[in-house]
Amino acid sequence: MVIYRKLIGVFFAIGFSGSISAQELPHLRQYEADTRVLLGAALESKHLEDAQFASSLQQHFGQLSFENELKWESVHPEPDRFDFSGPDKIVEFAQANQMELRGHTLVWHIQNPEWLLDAQWTRDSLLLALEQHIHSVVGRYKGKIKYWDVVNEAFDDQGGYRDTIWYQVIGPDYISKAFQYAHAADPEALLFYNDYSTEGMSPKANAVYRLVNELLDQGVPIHGVGTQAHFDGRYPLSRGPMAKNIERFRELGLTFHFTEVDVRIADSAGVSALDKQAEIYQELIEFALHYDNIDVMTMWGVSDKYSWIPSWFKGQGRALILDENFQSKPAFDAIAEQLDSFVNGQFSFRETQTDANAPRYFHPFVANRLSSEMQLDGKLEKWGNARFYPFAYNQLGGVKQVPGLDDDLSGRWAISYFGNRIYGRVERRDDLDFSRARSDMHENDQIEVFVQLKQQFYQLRALLEQDFAKHAFPGRAHGQWFDDNRVFEFEIVVQDLEELAGENIGFSIALSDLDQAGGSRHLQLYPVPGKNMGWQGEGFAELYFPAQNRELSSTINARPMTFIASELTQSPSIDKHKRSLWREANLYPLGFNLSHRYDQSLNAVDLRARWQLAHKDNRLFLSVLQEKLDPSLYLKDSTIVLAWSDGNQVQSRELAFSDQVLEIELGHGRWLKGQWSDDASRLEAQLVLADNETLPSQIPWNIELRHKNWRLSPVTGEAQSLITDNLSLLSLM
Repeated sequence: MVIYRKLIGVFFAIGFSGSISAQELPHLRQYEADTRVLLGAALESKHLEDAQFASSLQQHFGQLSFENELKWESVHPEPDRFDFSGPDKIVEFAQANQMELRGHTLVWHIQNPEWLLDAQWTRDSLLLALEQHIHSVVGRYKGKIKYWDVVNEAFDDQGGYRDTIWYQVIGPDYISKAFQYAHAADPEALLFYNDYSTEGMSPKANAVYRLVNELLDQGVPIHGVGTQAHFDGRYPLSRGPMAKNIERFRELGLTFHFTEVDVRIADSAGVSALDKQAEIYQELIEFALHYDNIDVMTMWGVSDKYSWIPSWFKGQGRALILDENFQSKPAFDAIAEQLDSFVNGQFSFRETQTDANAPRYFHPFVANRLSSEMQLDGKLEKWGNARFYPFAYNQLGGVKQVPGLDDDLSGRWAISYFGNRIYGRVERRDDLDFSRARSDMHENDQIEVFVQLKQQFYQLRALLEQDFAKHAFPGRAHGQWFDDNRVFEFEIVVQDLEELAGENIGFSIALSDLDQAGGSRHLQLYPVPGKNMGWQGEGFAELYFPAQNRELSSTINARPMTFIASELTQSPSIDKHKRSLWREANLYPLGFNLSHRYDQSLNAVDLRARWQLAHKDNRLFLSVLQEKLDPSLYLKDSTIVLAWSDGNQVQSRELAFSDQVLEIELGHGRWLKGQWSDDASRLEAQLVLADNETLPSQIPWNIELRHKNWRLSPVTGEAQSLITDNLSLLSLM
């Protein structure tokens, strides 16, 4: 883990509307001329009244973005009245400090005035209103605002056009019209399309790529794309997909900007979270310094004192590079170090590496080969030879990925195939059904299927009682509900393949749960751990279509997220069960029953188990909790089996309750120590390395709970396999 140190630690006084004392930081603007990368910040004009805020802008940011005051609701509050008072103050400040400006935004579906939303528009009248608005706003600042976010967030998360007033009344060409109007108002301005969740190769990013290709073919003036880059600091960047996305826009001759960067972390998170946040900021500035089509990286704010994050993400914040007192954070230092290394000729970009041929750390799910086509009739009998898998992980749970109570939402799924046809069956059990309680479709009870073919990602969504919604999948896909929405069967025809036998594709499947009309879904269950990014083409597992004389390819087409062991603020004592130390550690289920070949779900298992791993110094800490559903179950019959690789060999150990206090010498100064609770409901253990050793950043790893005929695992595998054959991957964060 990278630890960023303060570059300068003396104090001085700044003069701006009075004197203030602050810790002196390296002025990031000093690197502008030699790096060609402008660091930017979003603001509202009222923030300039804060002397520390204004001085921080002067010292560190060479580009300013209008956070809210150029949006229709603010700048054009009435049909015949514009309010430029706030924007004029920002323009004046920027010009006085030799800063570039970014106008945000000319067309959006949010923060529009009531007069615009309530009027009865025709296509021609709304186009005229749009033209007049853009002419007035862009024209006022002609030659003053260098960059414009002309259209913001025109696509939904699946890559379809967002259903907005602009799309409903005008049609998709409102986008090209807006660019043409902006260019006419200021021919020298650089015009951008801007959106969120378009950093990598997601369906939305693909839609943006298709859009700008079309605009360029039509001769529409567009100069670049902006990706907002709002990140959750718990999860690392997907560097490979990001690099591919940047490069494909570069091939079109377009500039690529990070336009609204922030990296939110939990309010309760400690120093390690700030270091992870710094790593993300470091990677972003590395991209900007490496790629010649990136010359702006804008933070969505200056200091944590003024940030939109806490009001939108409960329990999260601290997303910017300066804290509430305008003091530097590790993220600031990370950016400064990279800029300094670039200026001094020491910058080195970490090239993204393909891991297609790296070891497989999550076994593929397996489809059952059929002898003929299948009819969708809801009958279970025809699925007798198919393998059923659980929906084991709640990817909406953040660090706590356990699925919840069985009677809230649970289910299992299976895949069969014939020729180029994929057949699926999903069985779900839910205490409350909501088929169309929310207009934003992803919040409803539903099933989602994700497929990756030839590096393209597709999402298929079916609400209760409905077939798959409109989709971009290059083939036929349809589904049908049975048994009062308890069973969903589907067929997907892959047009690009004549035969699936022997193929291995990226795949995932999810169940959503909404329990309150007007509320939000609280469960999104998948068969693999992750961060609910399937809709962006991330975190897929593999689906293998076996056939006679066809072996599983060593080329890996998809990788789920690794398991994560978080760093603890202090080492827990294994004999005191201090649960508070584990609050920020990732919590996972043992959700697969490997004792059954054809049904790995927990339907017939009267035991549930969860596990956590964390680390501190040279120690890896484990906590396992088991809960019985049958009161007569005897927990002391359980055994925990651990397997890991130390880099030289794979080791495994059994931890049975008969040895309530465990001390196992592993050799070379290493120990495995642990203790069961008196009722055998909990095991806490620690793997202790030798004093001169440090934990690696990743460890091949697996854990199983064995009880009578059950064999509970966090991952799928063969019924007769050894635990050492089934290692997953643990990342230390």
